[in-house]
Amino acid sequence: MGYQADPGDNTKQSPKALPQKVYSNAVAPAIATVQKNPWYVLVNNPGTYYFLYNSTASITGETHGEDYVHGITIDDASQGPVRLDINPMAWSGSAALSTGDVTFVYRGSL
Repeated sequence: MGYQADPGDNTKQSPKALPQKVYSNAVAPAIATVQKNPWYVLVNNPGTYYFLYNSTASITGETHGEDYVHGITIDDASQGPVRLDINPMAWSGSAALSTGDVTFVYRGSL
């Protein structure tokens, strides 16, 4: 963390601001796009969802021909969003799904 000179009184110190990585954040990755492993996943809409846990693709790269694992099927919009305590690298699903249907949530840390 550390300290800095107080802008109002240079004889005092005040704490430095926390770095951005301290705060949790969320992203809505596109289908079949590799991401850093999240803390957990939110599934936001009805559909059948598959998740990828190992990939040869780089972060933000697209996956091709890799083995996705069935994660969940949501039949009714009233069921979502559903939290899944899993840590996949990418997601895929039924044809009607698109970006925003899955949210990867990241936990902040020092």
